[in-house]
Amino acid sequence: MSDKVRNYASGLVSMTAGSIYPRHSHADLEEMFMLSGEFRLSGHRLKFGDYCRAEPDSIHEDVVATSDCMFIALASLHNEFRPAAH
Repeated sequence: MSDKVRNYASGLVSMTAGSIYPRHSHADLEEMFMLSGEFRLSGHRLKFGDYCRAEPDSIHEDVVATSDCMFIALASLHNEFRPAAH
């Protein structure tokens, strides 16, 4: 669901084991709450019951699903994908 006035969205996200959500910067506050499974995010393992908060202007490295997982995400529609520097 999206709020066009605030340019913000909320959603139930499902990832299969091995899938990757690319590196991105946050235009606004981003929040995630894990419902099942687990993934790795910027060197941290998130699993059932974990909460992650990212402040505006912060960057998340690739999100890698280490198992099938599902989480609730609240994020800005203006987040930007940022390829890693080589």
